[in-house]
Amino acid sequence: MRSAYLLLVIIFSALCILGCKVSKPYIMETDRADQGVSGNRGYIKGNPPPAEAHSDKRPLIAVDIDFPKIGPKDKDEETK
Repeated sequence: MRSAYLLLVIIFSALCILGCKVSKPYIMETDRADQGVSGNRGYIKGNPPPAEAHSDKRPLIAVDIDFPKIGPKDKDEETK
């Protein structure tokens, strides 16, 4: 576990040093999958209570990372 944490820190540091542009995180709404409630839902005897209402969307935190272009630059880019 400690080696995985160290690896993540090294990768993050390398990306920052290489000049990647990280935008601010934002919240994105996505659809929930497999929301059909059926069967006894874990009850051995009797009838289960009615299913609770919930939204069909869930919030996710997204972060976009822009990597710099690697390779020779075009002549047009230098003049801009």
